[in-house]
Amino acid sequence: MKQQRFFLILVITALLVALSVGLSRAQAPAPERTFSVQAAVGTAFLYEGRLMDGGSPANGLYDFRFKLYDAATGGTMVGNILNRGNVRVENGLFTVTLDFGPQAFNGEARWLEIAVRPGDSTGAYTTLHPRQPIMPVPYALALPGLWVEQNDTSPNVIGGYSGNSVTSNVVGATIGGGGNSGNLNRVAADYGTVGGGNANEASGYANTIGGGEHNAASDLFSTVGGGKDNVANREYTTVGGGFHNVARGSDATVSGGADNFAGNGAVTISGGVGNRATGYGATIGGGEGNSATGNDVTVSGGISNTANSLVSTVGGGEHNTASGWYSTVSGGFNNTASGRYAVTAGGKNSVASGDYAAVVGGDENKAEGTGAFVGGGGFDGTHHGGNQALAGASTIAGGLNNVVAAAASYATIGGGWRNRANGSRATIAGGEQNTASGYLATIGGGFHNTAGFRATVAGGDRNTASGSWSAIPGGSGNLAQGSYSFAAGRRAKANRSGCFVWGDATNADVTCNASNRTVFRSSGGFYIYTNSAASIGAYLASGSGSWSSLSDRNAKANITPVDPEEVLERLVTLPISTWNYKAQDPSIRHMGPMAQDFRAAFGLGEDDTHISNIDAEGVALAAIQALYARNRALEEENALLKARLADLEARVAALEGK
Repeated sequence: MKQQRFFLILVITALLVALSVGLSRAQAPAPERTFSVQAAVGTAFLYEGRLMDGGSPANGLYDFRFKLYDAATGGTMVGNILNRGNVRVENGLFTVTLDFGPQAFNGEARWLEIAVRPGDSTGAYTTLHPRQPIMPVPYALALPGLWVEQNDTSPNVIGGYSGNSVTSNVVGATIGGGGNSGNLNRVAADYGTVGGGNANEASGYANTIGGGEHNAASDLFSTVGGGKDNVANREYTTVGGGFHNVARGSDATVSGGADNFAGNGAVTISGGVGNRATGYGATIGGGEGNSATGNDVTVSGGISNTANSLVSTVGGGEHNTASGWYSTVSGGFNNTASGRYAVTAGGKNSVASGDYAAVVGGDENKAEGTGAFVGGGGFDGTHHGGNQALAGASTIAGGLNNVVAAAASYATIGGGWRNRANGSRATIAGGEQNTASGYLATIGGGFHNTAGFRATVAGGDRNTASGSWSAIPGGSGNLAQGSYSFAAGRRAKANRSGCFVWGDATNADVTCNASNRTVFRSSGGFYIYTNSAASIGAYLASGSGSWSSLSDRNAKANITPVDPEEVLERLVTLPISTWNYKAQDPSIRHMGPMAQDFRAAFGLGEDDTHISNIDAEGVALAAIQALYARNRALEEENALLKARLADLEARVAALEGK
């Protein structure tokens, strides 16, 4: 066969690639959604050339073979070998359509190698030299660093490093850029997007990775905004950015931070470091090393806090735990709310373990009883334990190291130091080392006081009201051990029921050992006044055994002298009897007039049922004066009679002597 020499003048026509895809969202779940897609342009382009045969324009039918290379000489062939037979050439001009496949043009340079032979020939092809460079017009299929992979549903758009890829049979994928030889970006599911960065992989349906490095979104509609080593691997999960964050539950979100883990549905971690939320609907606002393991719990921030029961909340602080249903720890350090609806507002080392219990603050406080409350205070630095409300509905308002015992429901300690309420509904207002040991016992304050069943100690020190319903208003060293007894002052001892003992400041016991008796010690005297001016009354003088009534002339008015003889005459007619009081044993006898007779005889006193001592004494004194007057008269009369007798005796003697 005659050797032919061919020359090619290559003209490549501009190919305008227009890709228009319209998506119509259906109501079915995402993987079953349907699409309405316009016809794609495809990857073929129109090739026009001019063939010279022996120096003259060729005419007739010719066979062509086309190869695409990545270099002008040598290199690697790209795509398939294209054979076009019996192509008509007129006046040297011919036109063919070439399609090397969707991967052929990716923004890198390409060269076209052409071989030709006469049509209907079985001879060898003559390769034309040099290879023809593909000029920019075909890059309409792929702008520099950006190319399109056509398909029948929705074209894939790939940018960045040439090794970036979309998995076979995937449609609607987008890689905006990024990647390098060791860190390729990849989309492995329909409609996934990688915006840029390096080594990112969107492998779930409609995933999005905005950028960053080594990020993965692996379930439908999951999103990683950026950052590094982040993972969103359940449906509708989101990682906004940061480092080494994982959103593994459906609808979970990690906004940023580092080493955070959202491991259940509807979980949110706003940021921070090393936070872990595994309860459904749990939220961690930020901080470090926080854990939200209960459903719908919240940890707002802080360090190493835990909310691990239904709808529990930790506001912040460090090493706090909300482990009861609907419990809350507002902040502080190492606090625990383990009872249902329990609250620890702050402070440190405090526990609200009873249902509905609350500790407002302080150090080492405990509210263990149902509905127990500790207002604050706590550990004094020496005696560990703080305030402890161990009984149901018990209250400690503040102070240090106060305790309401477990059996003392509804008991209250207002404050103070080391007070203890052991009885149900007992109350200690304050003070130091006081003990309310009985039901409804009350201690107002003071030091080292004790109150028993329904007993009261208002204050003072070392007082004990151990009798039921007994009372001590204050003082020191007093004892009310009889029921309904009362002891006040210093070292007053009410040892029997109903005793009323009042001691003065003397450092010695004053004791009541008989029931319903009143005992006073008043070593400076005992005064009783009966008017507001304290000018009228009676008193027992210091060391005295009898009462003294006021009888000062300056305190009296309407002074009228009495006739002692008249008083004596009336007194003589006054009935005097012996009798007993009805309230006393009949063996106990008394002597005196009746008040009614006394009033009728003398008209004295406030009423006719009482006889005033001063009136009785006045009547007696007046009668004594009358008797004295009568006695004086008799003495004078007797003296006269004696004188007359002596005179008579003298006369008789004289007569007898004659």
